[in-house]
Amino acid sequence: MRPCLLFFAAARASNVVYVVTDDQDQMLGSSFPTTLGATPLAQTQKLLVDQGTTFTNAFIHVPICNPSRSTTLTGRYFHNIKATGTPWANMHVDMNKVHNESFAVNFKEAGFATALIGKYANAMPDGFVPKGWDTWLANGGGDYANPQFVSYNVPGLDDGNVQLWGNYTVAVVGNESVKFLNRQLSSETPFLLYCAPKAVHEPFDPAPWHVGVWDDSWPDGPGPRGPAWNMTKEDRAKHAANVPTMPLISDEAAAVVTGVWKNRWRSLLSVDDVVAALVREVDAFGALDDTYFFYASDHGFQLGQLNMLMDKRHAYDWDTRIPFVVRGPGFGKGVADARPVTNVDLAPTFAALAGVAPRDDWDGRSLLETDDWRTSVLVEYYYNDANTKCVANCSNGTSYPDGDSYCTDLVSTPNDVCWGPGGNEDCNTECYPTENDGNNFIALRRLVGADVLYARYQTGDQAAADINFTAPDAHELFRTDADPWCVVNAYESATGD
Repeated sequence: MRPCLLFFAAARASNVVYVVTDDQDQMLGSSFPTTLGATPLAQTQKLLVDQGTTFTNAFIHVPICNPSRSTTLTGRYFHNIKATGTPWANMHVDMNKVHNESFAVNFKEAGFATALIGKYANAMPDGFVPKGWDTWLANGGGDYANPQFVSYNVPGLDDGNVQLWGNYTVAVVGNESVKFLNRQLSSETPFLLYCAPKAVHEPFDPAPWHVGVWDDSWPDGPGPRGPAWNMTKEDRAKHAANVPTMPLISDEAAAVVTGVWKNRWRSLLSVDDVVAALVREVDAFGALDDTYFFYASDHGFQLGQLNMLMDKRHAYDWDTRIPFVVRGPGFGKGVADARPVTNVDLAPTFAALAGVAPRDDWDGRSLLETDDWRTSVLVEYYYNDANTKCVANCSNGTSYPDGDSYCTDLVSTPNDVCWGPGGNEDCNTECYPTENDGNNFIALRRLVGADVLYARYQTGDQAAADINFTAPDAHELFRTDADPWCVVNAYESATGD
């Protein structure tokens, strides 16, 4: 479908509100476009999707947290900001190319009030607030219960490290974001708000007031599965990296996956409340015609596909497809835009809509540029760690909401149907690694002319030596129009079309 954009440049400075969730999938049904006939985000559906444009072929450039958020903040591809020998939290990103180089600097220089509230990146700056941010209430993800943040210029909070006992992190992020909007909408200064709730990252703990909730409109059963669920070893033999060696999913592991899926939906109820509160606040000041709302995730997620119990980090669509919705002047209402877009397009799009000068080193394109649009998106990743998930001999030291719980039954005391390790050393059997050192890849996801996913893999450790894919040891090719779940690696039989 051709995009329905009614402008070519911003006539005046416009406000930008960016809501970015954590680990929220699209393909498994937790976001937009919906795939299960229901959504945990009913208010977001009404206020953003029905009143805006949904980009139906939106992909993340890097399917893991710190690099993904770094590429969004800088508008640059991973290979332009990667490094060797970085601390674990960096996940191979040179954060010197990120902290003081984000699009917030451009907005600040253009006279905008700027705020980052919520998760910034796993690799937090040490002892300083990155350039460009006027208001800063940030962490590297933190806990759901009793969250900790680094505070700067937040009314009512001391600057520095703060712990908010008795609070739920998504509610804190939402409430402080609304307060920022209230302050700025009372002034004449345009603003940029980066609102980043923790949900739905592990351990997937919903707000205490949403524990056990399951709406009548939500799907019954064990959750989304698809043909890639619990595949035999023979059927996975031609896949790359750790996929061929994954064990079958046991009944205990399947129960954990179902519980995780349900708690992910429950966690999103709080995100839905945040979105609704932000839109209501802007509307109360009559500023909807001067404000652009963006809703996206930092990457997708897997729940048993190709026998990987949970997490992300892979080239497949369930890890790389993301929600991407825009509401604001010039974007059609209830419109679907099928152009292939990616998170590195956010910085240039924010700037174009707000009338802010772009940077020469941005790799993405503004969504306002509709001519000669790309036909493919680039996905890039470098092995981080095994990130093993276990389901036997697992328990939780505290019962939620006294602290975060790595259990799916949060109603029982103590909590039940647990997984880990989550700090539990005894939780070390019936385990499912997320990746191995073969999981370094560059991938091309083509969507125009042919619907395919091609990935090139090279074994190694980017922490020790730079990986440039000149000596690949595995390839994958999936004809995703007929095989969206990436069940059959067609690389060996490819004819070159």
